[in-house]
Amino acid sequence: MQAGEPLTRLACIRQCQETVQELVSKPADVCTWLKSLCQTQTNATLQFNEKKQRFEELLNGITLHFNTIRHLFVRLREIYEHICKDPTPVINKNELDRLIKQREIYEEILFEKKRQIKITLDSMRDLCYQINTMLDLRQESTEK
Repeated sequence: MQAGEPLTRLACIRQCQETVQELVSKPADVCTWLKSLCQTQTNATLQFNEKKQRFEELLNGITLHFNTIRHLFVRLREIYEHICKDPTPVINKNELDRLIKQREIYEEILFEKKRQIKITLDSMRDLCYQINTMLDLRQESTEK
C-alpha cells in the first residue's frame, strides 16, 4: 500500500491479509534463532549479543505487525460506524445483498486469520516451554 493511499475498506483488508501472512512466517525465524542459540560457539559472548539483537529486532517486527493489525481494525470499525450512522437510501436490494455477502466472506477470512495467529502463538508458546525445559536439563547435567 502506498503511503498517500487512503485506508479504504478493501485496502485495510488487503493490508490485514499481508500482515497476517508475514506474522505466520515469523515462527520459523524464531525457531532458527533459538536453534542457533543452543549450539555451542567459540566466541559465545559476542555472538550471543549479536543473536540477541537479531532476536529483539524480530520481536519488534512482530509487535509492529500486531500494531498494524490493530490500526487497521480501528479504521475498519470507523468505516463500519460511518456507514451505519449515515446509510445511503439509494442502495438497491441487489447491491445491499452483494455487500452483505461480501461482509460475510470478509468475516470468515478474518476468523480464519485469527485462528492462524492463535495456532502460531500457541505453537511458539509450546516451543519456548520445551526449549526452556531442555536448557534447564542441560544446566542441571553440567552442574553435576
